Amino acid sequence: MSQLLGKLFPDVNTADDNETNTEARNYAKSQDNYTIFTEAELNTIITHLNPKKAPGPDFISNKMIKWSYGHLKSSMLGLFNKCMSIGYFPRKWKQSTVRIMAKPNRPKTDRADYSGEKRLVHQI
Repeated sequence: MSQLLGKLFPDVNTADDNETNTEARNYAKSQDNYTIFTEAELNTIITHLNPKKAPGPDFISNKMIKWSYGHLKSSMLGLFNKCMSIGYFPRKWKQSTVRIMAKPNRPKTDRADYSGEKRLVHQI
């Protein structure tokens, strides 16, 4: 199982980067300014959340986020923009639950016969 998981979600090895990858990484690290999220952007993101998606490891579903958004809009916007401004995103937000699922009508002998699905704590 761990081999299959490693093939579906390989680690990023920066030693294998080509010139374009290296330039992109260096550019991202050199940017001190950030783009704040606007209320309109957050509204669009929340509107497009699929309420039928399964929740992540925190058990907060997209349906719950959509339902509470009217009450939490300013708090969410402030929180996301603060994370952008200080360049810190809680480790819990980056954790995910991974499910390996066999593709239907496939022999299940090769990694191509499986698909991996990650559920982040929130998928905004």
